Amino acid sequence: MSGREKIYGLGLKETKVCCECSAELSINNFSFSSYARSDRHGGRRRVTNVYSNVCKKCASKRARERQNRHFASGLCRCGKVRVEGRTRCVRCLASAQRSRTKNIAQHRESGIRYGEELRRIVFARYGEACACCGEKRSEFFTIDHVGGWGKDHKGNNGKRLGGKLLYRWIIQHNFPEEFQTLCYNCNCSIGHHGYCPHQHEREQTLQMVA
Repeated sequence: MSGREKIYGLGLKETKVCCECSAELSINNFSFSSYARSDRHGGRRRVTNVYSNVCKKCASKRARERQNRHFASGLCRCGKVRVEGRTRCVRCLASAQRSRTKNIAQHRESGIRYGEELRRIVFARYGEACACCGEKRSEFFTIDHVGGWGKDHKGNNGKRLGGKLLYRWIIQHNFPEEFQTLCYNCNCSIGHHGYCPHQHEREQTLQMVA
């Protein structure tokens, strides 16, 4: 028995019949509400605590149908007049704007954490050092398409894959062998010039040793 049922003496009923679908469900499937009203003589306001007669599923269905009727009739989904050129009323637009402003920082931080986790998983698989120069500072790491086919690697929308989308694609395809870890300098040099100066330096060193 929950605390509110103990307070209001509602613990005796464990089930309730929905007036909409006629199903007998657990009392937890019904919304609980409290409201105040004055007695018939205008005296002290009394607080009434009740469970809804309609289960949560049917209540949600009713709400969606009501919103769809309003929208089809040219009103905001809440039933008020729309702002000209928009599909919502002034109040709903303001509420949506407040919600976006409130959550934008949270969404940004969540996206950053998600991207860092994908990045960590990918470079843990392909090596935590540049395959060309041996750079070990993770801030410089990039994913290289071995053979230079990165420009042709595109998603379902026809756009080139990069960043979080590329990391996620690699994980979903079980870490193909056609990728390697390179630092930003080596990757850019290979992409623009077709080679990396480190390669020439190694070749010259081998010739001198030979």
